[in-house]
Amino acid sequence: MELSRTDRSDRNDPDIDQEWSSHLHENMVKLPLLIDDLALILCTAALVTLIFKKLKQPVVLGYIIAGFFIGPNFLLFPTVVERESIMTWAEIGVIFLLFSLGLEFSFKKLMKVGGVAIITAITEVPLTMLLGYG
Repeated sequence: MELSRTDRSDRNDPDIDQEWSSHLHENMVKLPLLIDDLALILCTAALVTLIFKKLKQPVVLGYIIAGFFIGPNFLLFPTVVERESIMTWAEIGVIFLLFSLGLEFSFKKLMKVGGVAIITAITEVPLTMLLGYG
């Protein structure tokens, strides 16, 4: 439930203040767990990066394996067990991934592969829809 102090019609209602206070307290209790999970994720990512660069393997493959190791289904190592925490960090990770892809985006490269990309898109989308609904 989203609460906003500006959405309140009656600013002196003690029930709303109590509700706001309990909502704020719930989120503050979860913050240390979220930070602990972030530390675990970053340490694992750093270790995997070092190992996979030494092995001359793609680091992304290492990240996938690390995600499996620190996920809630693998109990040999310390893991991130709260699904809400996993979803929060996953969403933040996707945001950073899209941001970094945007930084590397080049219109010159797009113009070079434009014809092939358009042909691929025109055939791939209907084919995928046909296989999915057919």
